[in-house]
Amino acid sequence: MAFHRVAPGFVIQTSALSSRQVPLSERQQKLVHDLAPEFNETKHVKGVVSMARGQEPTSASTSFFICTGTASPLDGVYTAFGRVVDGMAAVEAIESAPRTGETPNARIELRTVRVVTR
Repeated sequence: MAFHRVAPGFVIQTSALSSRQVPLSERQQKLVHDLAPEFNETKHVKGVVSMARGQEPTSASTSFFICTGTASPLDGVYTAFGRVVDGMAAVEAIESAPRTGETPNARIELRTVRVVTR
């Protein structure tokens, strides 16, 4: 997956549907569906990971973003589900990559993620 949106001081965003080099297989596509929102008290501050969506709160599916600054207008209206605990230097490097508008000039791949539960 690649980060297709970089909005400095706000978010970096990726999506399994729109940013893959190889399209999802038919089997994988059958697993994609809209998710019900799970709003919580987590504040959208630097390092928070949250589901991206369209205008409808129930339209989140495979797109997510990492906050690169405080984004309090998103609090309670976007589903925050994680936090970057190691790797903020990589997030900051993505944020400072050359871009045209919010689109990176070169492909920025997300290759490894590790989930840590506490």
